[in-house]
Amino acid sequence: MATVDLLHFFGGKPADFLDIGGGANSQTIKAALQILLDNPEVKSVLVNVLGGITHCDEVAYGIIEAVKEAKTKKPLVVRLVGTNQKEGQKILRTGGVNAMDNMEEAAKRAVKLAAGEQ
Repeated sequence: MATVDLLHFFGGKPADFLDIGGGANSQTIKAALQILLDNPEVKSVLVNVLGGITHCDEVAYGIIEAVKEAKTKKPLVVRLVGTNQKEGQKILRTGGVNAMDNMEEAAKRAVKLAAGEQ
């Protein structure tokens, strides 16, 4: 819920919140992200992962697959911290998605992108 609070704090209006829980695999991540990416009401997407049981590399694979198959392109901000963080960030960079380490900066960026700012 801290993610939702930060988005509100920086002026955003979260459309949804999903707690992937422990042990989510890449297919779960892909399916969840596709719903958001294909929703015309969603202006930007913030993925904020504090990976423990769920590994950041598994999340990254799901993100990359969802982005590849998305019907529309939306601004995407990813923060990955935790188990296999470096591997996850490398997977994202290779797939053309940048990952941030700082939750506050990621939330600010997502709000700006949703408002059409760069």
